[in-house]
Amino acid sequence: MAWNNPAYIAAVGTFATSKGAYSTDSGITWRNFPTLPPSASASGDESKVVVTADGSNVIWAITGQVPYYTTNNGNSWTATNLPPPAVAYHIAADRKNPLKVYAYEHGGNWWYPANSGKFYYSKDGGHTFTASSQTWNPNGNGMTDLAVNPFTEGDVWLADANNLWHSVDSGVTWKKLTAMATVGAEFTNVHGAIKVALGVPAAGSSYSSTVYLVGTINGKDAVYRSDDQGITWIRIDDDNHRYGGVARIVADTSVYGRVFLAGRGIDYNY
Repeated sequence: MAWNNPAYIAAVGTFATSKGAYSTDSGITWRNFPTLPPSASASGDESKVVVTADGSNVIWAITGQVPYYTTNNGNSWTATNLPPPAVAYHIAADRKNPLKVYAYEHGGNWWYPANSGKFYYSKDGGHTFTASSQTWNPNGNGMTDLAVNPFTEGDVWLADANNLWHSVDSGVTWKKLTAMATVGAEFTNVHGAIKVALGVPAAGSSYSSTVYLVGTINGKDAVYRSDDQGITWIRIDDDNHRYGGVARIVADTSVYGRVFLAGRGIDYNY
């Protein structure tokens, strides 16, 4: 969704080949992209699409391929300068600045690490990207995540499967949080930091957003909330409500404490 023009939405998916569509009326009606990137013959569930805050650019990262962008609703596509990923990119658009787009290449899955995880930032609407000097140990796409602060420009959070990382300068530099830690062998998926989301801050908070985490703190794999920029964490699920695992987490940007989880179905905490 274009954050400052929410009537514009782009959606992509894969059934044998990659396909995409867009809406200009908040999803009431949809149009297929009239053309597709040359890489659309590739398939994979890890494909992602983002729209810049003003809706002027759509950036489509197809699994295993160089991401492409369009400025004309898919009438034509141009390759970004991002390298082909080992598996896939997480991509996110800044909610405040329509020229900023972020991409995280997680480096490959733990059973065949291809290279270090890398973060890239764009200042021209997702056309060209620059790599951060920070790198991460490789880990699977589903065990990693990328989220932007809805209320502050250049404020980015990254879950690398083991820890949360925070950047306040659009991903140029990073600070690692250490409250979380992976427990057990890789195949158990009991990772320190898997998913991250940002929503409405608590009343009186000194930080502009509430941070939500799917991960492991003090040895307990759970869903957590932090009202103080990740210094302290409160568990918000319990042992009887694990939802079969959380594949995605999204925080409400108008109601404090409300967060949506994709597990066995769609659940929300409020």
